[in-house]
Amino acid sequence: MEQHQIACLEIGSSALRLVVGYQLGNAPIVTYATTVKSKDLIKDDKVNLTNLSAELAKLHDIRDEHKHINIKLTNVSLVLPSAGLKVYANEKSTNIVRPDIGVSKVDVANAVSLVMQQQLPEGLTTIDVIPEQFILADGSVYSNPPIGKKTAFLQIQAKVYCLPLTVKDLYTKALTMAGFRISKTCVSSYTAAKLLSTYGELPSTYVLLDIGSRGSTVSFIGEGSPYGALYFYRGGDDLSERIASDFGISFEQAESLKIKYGYEATERAYSPSLVDYAKITQKDLNRSIEGFFSEYISSLNNAVETLLSQYSNPLYSTLPIICIGGGSKLNGLTHFLTEGFPNRPISRVTPRSIGARDPSYANLLGMLLCGEYSGSFSDTQKGVVPVNRVSGKGKRGHVAPSPEDDAL
Repeated sequence: MEQHQIACLEIGSSALRLVVGYQLGNAPIVTYATTVKSKDLIKDDKVNLTNLSAELAKLHDIRDEHKHINIKLTNVSLVLPSAGLKVYANEKSTNIVRPDIGVSKVDVANAVSLVMQQQLPEGLTTIDVIPEQFILADGSVYSNPPIGKKTAFLQIQAKVYCLPLTVKDLYTKALTMAGFRISKTCVSSYTAAKLLSTYGELPSTYVLLDIGSRGSTVSFIGEGSPYGALYFYRGGDDLSERIASDFGISFEQAESLKIKYGYEATERAYSPSLVDYAKITQKDLNRSIEGFFSEYISSLNNAVETLLSQYSNPLYSTLPIICIGGGSKLNGLTHFLTEGFPNRPISRVTPRSIGARDPSYANLLGMLLCGEYSGSFSDTQKGVVPVNRVSGKGKRGHVAPSPEDDAL
């Protein structure tokens, strides 16, 4: 049977990323993946909508004769950045429409609708509602919609994922101007966690570090789902600019040095010039990268401490840091993170999906696992986080906090 494919899009600061594929079992299957680079699409929250929408419009027709690909896109599932992400816990109950036949899709939709009506602080908008538990009148608890189970009422416990309205409007307006329809939206922290939950060797509770070109997102992931995220303006392009400035070379030359050599912690007696157009040795490059990371680690530490300060669990001081994003490929990154966070295990993840084995695609691969239509019954099922209990009301292991100022 032919699989129904969806197109997932992420708008980065300096690139557009697109993955076309489908979900098979618990794995994302990639038909096509591409990265369209365009420097400073978004910088310091400033964007030229006309230029951005023009770049997006080029993705309507995708042709690759070598791969025998000819794709025409009109609908996309959009991965939104987690900058300003707020996560709220909500609990609602609804009477069953037909108690004699049990819980139906309509009852589940009614419960989700009640959660979505939660009043939010001014300036925020709901991006997604992820049910975690469904509770029946007899106290039994289900991780998936208990269709057909007889009960007088259905209670739902869910997380509500919210972003600043300005963030959502910016991205959706650009896509609308480019002639696309948006099938679904999800925040990047959730889609990344969705992908990483399929890798059995990784922990379920951790700090997620997504290093982009102009910024980094730090998220607290508890039992496989986000509880909050912070963002600060430092990324891979900033490192390239630092290298270019230190050696008086072009951005493109600095980018090449960064990608090809990165940071080499092992000292060598002989350190020849790395390029023929300037006298730049590995020691010189190391010093430049060290200068960047002395500031980067300070910003990252501030973000991690601020994010986790809302929780009193002493074990969180040793939570591992898991790295994704294009910037996580830097040779030597683990050295700086281990030095800056000696009590936290450091992991860098490379996705396993053929055709998209690059950490910059992690968020999009997770989107393939999140379904297509926001608010539909099938999407609600796919979004449910498994629980260990099958009966009894139990308690959540983490509580989504009240909104706090996330400025760094």
